[in-house]
Amino acid sequence: METIGSEALIKAKLVVVSGITFRCSFTYKQNGVAVDLSSWNAYMDFYQNDAKVHNLDGCIALGDKGMVQVHMPPSVTEQIKVGVYTYDIVLEDPNMDTVRLAMGTAKVTKRYSYDG
Repeated sequence: METIGSEALIKAKLVVVSGITFRCSFTYKQNGVAVDLSSWNAYMDFYQNDAKVHNLDGCIALGDKGMVQVHMPPSVTEQIKVGVYTYDIVLEDPNMDTVRLAMGTAKVTKRYSYDG
């Protein structure tokens, strides 16, 4: 039996330190060509026990060359309690078709050596 489809295009484990800037980026391509995402929307949420606990849509920027940038400043990461979350990043095109770009776990740890 053949499998068709996937849960997400990328599966990644994120490590976030509370109160410290977190950045990562992805490039979304279709048929090997970077997609102009300037008119698309992006959604990112953290879940615990199947309940949404953090909406991070405002931490995602999309670009014209397929670039998806996640930027959580210290003011955001310090609001997330230490623990392990599941997350996903969903992209929505102008026709409201969606693709789950990334999914996985996000481990949030405590910072130790910086007081801000």
